[in-house]
Amino acid sequence: MVQNINLKELEKNTWTLFFQNGLIDIQIGLIFVVASICMIFSDIRYYLMFLYLVPGILFILAKKYIVAPRMGIVKFSRRRKRKSAILTIVITTILVFLVTLTVIAKTNTNIIPPGIASQVVISAIILIICLSIAFFLNFNRMYIYAFLITGSFVFSEIIRANPGIVSRGGYAYLLPAVVMIGTGSVYLVRFLKKYPLPVEGAPNDK
Repeated sequence: MVQNINLKELEKNTWTLFFQNGLIDIQIGLIFVVASICMIFSDIRYYLMFLYLVPGILFILAKKYIVAPRMGIVKFSRRRKRKSAILTIVITTILVFLVTLTVIAKTNTNIIPPGIASQVVISAIILIICLSIAFFLNFNRMYIYAFLITGSFVFSEIIRANPGIVSRGGYAYLLPAVVMIGTGSVYLVRFLKKYPLPVEGAPNDK
């Protein structure tokens, strides 16, 4: 029993450590940068969609060449994988609901009144998705990001409704992008200092 508890605690610590390298923060931040670019240059946004591949590619390369040499490859338990699967189901369900709601709203304006009401619904959905990610993945910083992302959506809608010097709502998404990339960079620097690359030939056991 003691051994099982220790293994569970070790897995939990390893899973938490996975979020301490800052790569997730940087990846999400880069996605928002791409979203901002696509919204700002909306006339050519379809030609810019390939940019969404960049954060994913950089994340994979960083895991392979930065994290793996320092931490190795970890296989998590079925329980942990099941928790991730639940997250996928929750997010997929919410997204399907959002798309269905959008389609219905376009054909029947009485379902969702235009303006503030529709913004409240979408804001609530965005918040629920982000909080679900934070809860199911034990990604505590996402709780803060959840309100930051939701706030950026609301701010974006305000900008679009009241165009002035900044006429594109996409600029609003640069705020969470800067915060997440900045936070992720700090965590990444700490990670690199705490877990330097092992030196070949260096004595590590006596």
